[in-house]
Amino acid sequence: MIYMNYKYCSGNQFIDLKKRLDLLKKNILAKFQNIEEFKRLEDDDYLNLGFRFKNQESIGGSFGIKYKDIPEQAVFDVGILKSYDTGNRRYYKRSLIETNVTIDFIENNYFSIVNKAISLYETWKKEDLTEYVKISRGKHG
Repeated sequence: MIYMNYKYCSGNQFIDLKKRLDLLKKNILAKFQNIEEFKRLEDDDYLNLGFRFKNQESIGGSFGIKYKDIPEQAVFDVGILKSYDTGNRRYYKRSLIETNVTIDFIENNYFSIVNKAISLYETWKKEDLTEYVKISRGKHG
């Protein structure tokens, strides 16, 4: 039995989508040398993919594919984030690249979706990152 974090996704649907996302991840990483997987410990329990842009200095960036747990639809959002830290603030900009798209759509269009994420990341300048959250730095950071 699978432990489910989703209300509207069956166990069989979760397994199918997870396999398809794993293959999609492999395809993306094989085609794009300037990104790498960004994985959180809990990601195995969710239908998400995360990627980070390589060779980041003071400004970081990532994009991800996130399952939306809504009735009668298996859809995803694709978003991008670019940020930098200064003092006790993290300045950022984020945007959705695609909303409410199926896994079929993502599989068929991943090349253009990833290129759009890369283009936005390269286009956004430091002065474009105007939203912020307060951060605290522990003794290790």
